[in-house]
Amino acid sequence: MTSKMTQPTAKRATADRRTNAHLRETASKPPSYQATVKRTNKNTSETYIGLTENDFKTRYRNHIASFRHAKHKNSAELSKHIWSLKDCNIDYSISWNIISSSSSYNCSSKR
Repeated sequence: MTSKMTQPTAKRATADRRTNAHLRETASKPPSYQATVKRTNKNTSETYIGLTENDFKTRYRNHIASFRHAKHKNSAELSKHIWSLKDCNIDYSISWNIISSSSSYNCSSKR
C-alpha cells in the first residue's frame, strides 16, 4: 500500500509563509503579560499587567526570584503584593497569561 503526498496549493503556501512570518515577528517583540494572584483564604484575586523588553521567560524568572528573596521584595508591584501576603501567612496561587506581543517604546521615534 502506498500513499501519495499532495503538494500544497500556491494559495496555501502563501498563507503558510504569511503565518510563519507573523509568528517570527511576534516572537521577537516583547510581550505584555498578566499575573493573577488568587488568595486561597478569601477566594479573591488581583490582576497585575506587565510589559517586558526581555522575553517572558526571563521576566518570569525575575519575578519568581523576587518572591523568594527578601532583598528583591520591592522590585515590582507584584512582588510587593506577594510579600505582603507572605508576611501575613496567606496562601496564594499565581496564574500567568501572555496578553500580546508589541514593540517596546523607542524614545527616538516616540513610539
